[in-house]
Amino acid sequence: MSGLKGLKSLNYTDSYAYAVGRTKALEARMLDPARIQRITEAPDYEEAVRYLADSEYSHMAGDTGFERALEEERRRVHLTVASYSPDPYFTGLFFAAEDFLCLKSVIKELFLKGKAAGAGARKEKRVGWLGPDEVFSVAEAAYEDAPRDEEEMKLDFASALKKLTGAGYVEYVLRDAAYRAAAAFRASEDSLDIDITVDKAYFKYAVDIASSRKASWLSGFIALKVDLVNVVMLMRAMNTGKGLAFLEKSMVEGGNIALKDLLEAHREGASRLQKLLEATNYWKVLSSGFEAWSRTSALRPFEMAAEGLLASYARQSKQMSSGYEPVVGYLIAKDTEIATLRKVLTGKSKRLAVPFIRERLSDGNA
Repeated sequence: MSGLKGLKSLNYTDSYAYAVGRTKALEARMLDPARIQRITEAPDYEEAVRYLADSEYSHMAGDTGFERALEEERRRVHLTVASYSPDPYFTGLFFAAEDFLCLKSVIKELFLKGKAAGAGARKEKRVGWLGPDEVFSVAEAAYEDAPRDEEEMKLDFASALKKLTGAGYVEYVLRDAAYRAAAAFRASEDSLDIDITVDKAYFKYAVDIASSRKASWLSGFIALKVDLVNVVMLMRAMNTGKGLAFLEKSMVEGGNIALKDLLEAHREGASRLQKLLEATNYWKVLSSGFEAWSRTSALRPFEMAAEGLLASYARQSKQMSSGYEPVVGYLIAKDTEIATLRKVLTGKSKRLAVPFIRERLSDGNA
């Protein structure tokens, strides 16, 4: 495993007391809102980076390659937490998303540009629990339609989750997603089907892992994220005229809002979607963004409200003093911090005006 040799895979029931203590120490080193504001308002990129000199991002000073530096920081944090977590593949659930992103990149390179280009894509830096060579091997086998292990094919997700541990289960889900994505592309010759198939596989992975640990707080976060992904997808489809067939194959299971209700909203219009959202406990947060979309078809206000809602949910973990929640909540917050810095530094490197950069930051990030 890339960077994970010797990583313990302990039982979920082991105490989180030590892990929470370590995590609180890491949390204290995060950037506060005032620092983010100073970076955002810095006169240029160089000055913005200087504001990071005494932080966890000090290695970025004088380096214009901030993308790689941010990715390395994210990896460092996730592996640090994994080293002391009682259940690293559970608390690092969102780190696995990088493996799925890498798979999408590699398998599309293989199908669209050929094996030589796909081999080059194994240098992809954004990897999670698996190394780029392992992800490439999974994608290559699907691309070549190589025979799969008969014993593995007998497993369903539930039995695989019981039998396989840690990275073994990540690789099993990736392999299943790769073969499904390859089959979908061969049928349609549309690379979007690769994205759809792999994205849905990741969300299923996340739902199953959280459910297997009976982790109600995390299951709630994932269900909220699925709802927001589906609603934004529906709104975008209504903007562009995409039909039901697209939504039926693209929407993700695992949310609180039933897919059949969302599909009905596509047929009946924005008023039906509004009623669905009004029935949730997060309509108050989303209402202004939804109303802006209803008037102008602009999605960004709603997306910003959705990002803020997710960040607000994650902040609940700060009120918890024990259990897995403070650990997972910190990792979500750290990922948000890195995403915020990426937006700000991208704007600074392109010499964008401060008001424009602020617009790109949601309430949850700023």
